[in-house]
Amino acid sequence: MEEVDLYLHYDAQGNITVSVVYPEGNTNTLYVPYDVPPIDRDNRINAFRAEQQALLDAS
Repeated sequence: MEEVDLYLHYDAQGNITVSVVYPEGNTNTLYVPYDVPPIDRDNRINAFRAEQQALLDAS
């Protein structure tokens, strides 16, 4: 089973953009604002990873 790769981009304000690029070129992104508490930030990113992994596994 292939695992999704997350690409994290931090901007100057501390916002995070999390992206997944699939082999066929599709991209899904998640935006996490700078003011999200660390626990919530991690939970959002982990949920996004799980969702993207499920999509990859289904294809």
